[in-house]
Amino acid sequence: MQFQDHMPHEHYGRLNKAAAWLLLFSCATLLSLALVRFFALAQWEALSLSEQRLERMSGALSGKNGAAALKSRLSDLQDSLTDACASLSQDFGDSKDLSGIVRLLIVKANAAGIQFVKMRPPTETAGAASATYPLVLELTTSYHSLGRFVSSMESLPHLVRVDRIALVAGRNNTVEVRILITCFLHLNG
Repeated sequence: MQFQDHMPHEHYGRLNKAAAWLLLFSCATLLSLALVRFFALAQWEALSLSEQRLERMSGALSGKNGAAALKSRLSDLQDSLTDACASLSQDFGDSKDLSGIVRLLIVKANAAGIQFVKMRPPTETAGAASATYPLVLELTTSYHSLGRFVSSMESLPHLVRVDRIALVAGRNNTVEVRILITCFLHLNG
């Protein structure tokens, strides 16, 4: 009887050791698969996308007039970027000094239907690479004309900044306006 009682206990002990090793092997396998899934497959997908992109480019280049078509496309993109830069600069050709900026402001004001009453001369503040000129504009205009003028000044890229606007209601739907703007000039021109 003692032999029979001892036999199942020994069998369970060996079974528990085998189960522990099987559980450890299963966990290691799952961990390895998870690492492969999250690291290797992501790299594989990126590689596949790069290969597809390379095949498309190779196909475009090897096709009839491929290099010429690519050169033409790049030239068109460069032209559109040049046009975009030119539209941002809005005729700054002679606006390299303060008198050019003042002329540009007068043109923008005239386009908005505004005549200046007074411009106070600026006091220069020079920095390392640029100079700033605060300029006070005094004018009498309508609200709509003022809006068009301020909008056109603010659309000038990094050349003029509107700092303050003071309004006093006038007669016949007009306003008396005092605008403090800052003109920025690069010292190198």
